[in-house]
Amino acid sequence: MKILHTAKIVGIAGAENYLLKALPAMKAKGLDICFLSLTPENQRGDEAEFNRQLRESGIQVYTIYYKRIGLKTRAQIRRLIQNEQPDLVHSHLIHADFFMAITRKLSRKKFKLVSTKHGHDETYMNNHGFDANGKKEMKFHWVARSAEKQIHRSFAISKGLRDLFVSHGICKGEKIDTIYYGFDFNNEHIKENPELRESPKQLVFVGRFTELKGHRQAIEAVRLLLPQFPKLKLVLIGSGYFEDEMKRLVADLDLKDQVLFKGYQSNSIDYMASSDVVLIPSKAEGFGLVLLEAYSVKKTVVTFDVPALNEHIIDGQTGLLATPYESESLAEKVRELLAHPEQCSSMGEAGYQHLKENYTLDKMISETLNFYQRCI
Repeated sequence: MKILHTAKIVGIAGAENYLLKALPAMKAKGLDICFLSLTPENQRGDEAEFNRQLRESGIQVYTIYYKRIGLKTRAQIRRLIQNEQPDLVHSHLIHADFFMAITRKLSRKKFKLVSTKHGHDETYMNNHGFDANGKKEMKFHWVARSAEKQIHRSFAISKGLRDLFVSHGICKGEKIDTIYYGFDFNNEHIKENPELRESPKQLVFVGRFTELKGHRQAIEAVRLLLPQFPKLKLVLIGSGYFEDEMKRLVADLDLKDQVLFKGYQSNSIDYMASSDVVLIPSKAEGFGLVLLEAYSVKKTVVTFDVPALNEHIIDGQTGLLATPYESESLAEKVRELLAHPEQCSSMGEAGYQHLKENYTLDKMISETLNFYQRCI
């Protein structure tokens, strides 16, 4: 079976990390895999590192630079599909869905198109989380619904994400499945690094600085925890447009000594291993890969009780779920763990076992191959 995967590539984040792990694993299972990077002309070069890593894993990689989905771009896509003759074209994320759907619609010879839903519109999720009754962002919903008319079948990376696509009328329930991410983390060797330990009581937050991720609630929770844990530190790993506003909030709350901005760090997993609790206070997550990373180094997580994070946490066993968007509830859950280190440790062990039993690369690939068989 030959599969041509494609996505808009301008860097490496959650979906790109999925592709870097999943595509070589599919190839190892005997599938003929190739990949098309769709990259805007004004971001030429941003795809280079992703392409390099994929090529090093033995995957044939093509790149099309585009200004718009015009005649030239569609002709390049059609030519590649004609040359490769894949059994399926598999698009990832909204841009690739739309590009492939338009190309298929205007092609005389129709190719079979499938899709993975790695996420929803970020503006919508910032405003409404996974509440299907929120005001829709018309551009995203129009594009997604238009693309889905040309897509044979899809799968989402979480049940919450699947339900949102169905509720918004983008996908029909009978034409979209759920396949969780799965990764074989090799993190058993990672231990606490004293150089990354800023305080005897340390929280860590790994994520882009966007409104969706919940930095404000994490910072406010630290303020509430200080009377009981005066030496507490919160280490923030990441960068983004919301960072300056959060720095102003920290200054306003007089928390400069307690909240530390570390920027992007390639070894974010080491910071998790060197902290007591991993905070993931997102308003919503398509999946929440950072949660699996925390599990992989046996760290307890505290999140809001929102999709899809609440699909991966057994509350009270592998982590704790706080009342959505409430800083006070987030602080209370963290207080419980910091006051009882043995409970925190046992949850970390339970999370590690939960990861090994339910989120392996082999399980994800097996379910994906079954999905392909149903689509051929």
